[in-house]
Amino acid sequence: GVQMNTSSSMWKFFMLCFSLAAFFLAGCNVSSLKALKTAKTIMPVKEYEKMLLGNISADYVGNTVCLKQCHDHDKVAMDFKASTMGDQLEQSTSGMMVVDCESCHGPGSEAVDEMEGLDIKQDYDEIVKIHKENFLDFTTLPAGAKSLICLKCHTANATFNIHNWNGSAHALSEVSCSDCHPVHMGPDLITAPRDIMAMCVKCHMNIKAEFSLPSHHPVKEGKMYCTDCHDPHGTANPMLLLRMTEKETCGRCHTEKIGPYLFEHSDVTEKCTNCHQQ
Repeated sequence: GVQMNTSSSMWKFFMLCFSLAAFFLAGCNVSSLKALKTAKTIMPVKEYEKMLLGNISADYVGNTVCLKQCHDHDKVAMDFKASTMGDQLEQSTSGMMVVDCESCHGPGSEAVDEMEGLDIKQDYDEIVKIHKENFLDFTTLPAGAKSLICLKCHTANATFNIHNWNGSAHALSEVSCSDCHPVHMGPDLITAPRDIMAMCVKCHMNIKAEFSLPSHHPVKEGKMYCTDCHDPHGTANPMLLLRMTEKETCGRCHTEKIGPYLFEHSDVTEKCTNCHQQ
């Protein structure tokens, strides 16, 4: 009898909670419910666009002013000159004269005017302040904004995998193009295959640990690379795989495991990682 009374009390308490919840939901304002479903931007679109343009009241002064008058002997400038984009600045027939310092950093006429007469050694702090106020400050830009600066040009080229970038896991995780492709670091902006693992495991520490297990893919030995299975610029496939499924991706090397077999592994044939790790 005690057990029945306890069950009855619990049931009444549950029904009371359910009724209160239903009453609360019925009394909610319909407009407030619609407001919950409305997408809200992180910041006003106009402010985001201004962030990408730099100082919109300034005018463009050209590379001669940037490179020859101030940055002529900078290692950053010399490395950039040796890069693919830097080489395009020197080639009048390249058809890419839009690629210059101010394409990424914003117009600099007002900065040049403010730095008139300043000495690089004595007024270094003031010069840095003028740069931050007049040019795009990449140290404070959101990752998406930094990538958009690159995509202004690179969405129009023949590298079709970049078209998937905006919806990729890396873009959604606030990884920018320059995190993997440092623009001013030298002639080759494409990361060499032998350096890819060191770059990837800076974020994917769990995968780095798995490659230290007794049985693992020979990635750290340099016999294969992360990009052999994954496309870092994004795909429509899970885990940024190059092929539609795990089985298709793994089968590029493990052809003997593709089958078909007389006795298959039931409904788990498409996911090799059901039994195997990286």
